[in-house]
Amino acid sequence: MNQAIFVDGFEEALVGVGERFNQHIAIYDFAKCVDILLERDKISLEEALEHMEFNVTGAWVGNGTPVFIHWRTLDEYKDYFLRMRRN
Repeated sequence: MNQAIFVDGFEEALVGVGERFNQHIAIYDFAKCVDILLERDKISLEEALEHMEFNVTGAWVGNGTPVFIHWRTLDEYKDYFLRMRRN
């Protein structure tokens, strides 16, 4: 059975572990990952979204590659994070 691959630094965004065809897959909340980047790395929302797209969700590291759940649309994310940054 394949082992799930976990992403260092996103432990608080881990939703759980799924299973498909005898593979375990780590499942993360995309918005929480972005929030972690905003707080931890002190970068802009655009930089955080670009980082997620090119370095995290765009990376294939084998059958155990994690899944990132989008609970909202991209526009809803932008609105959500912009409101958070204003508070």
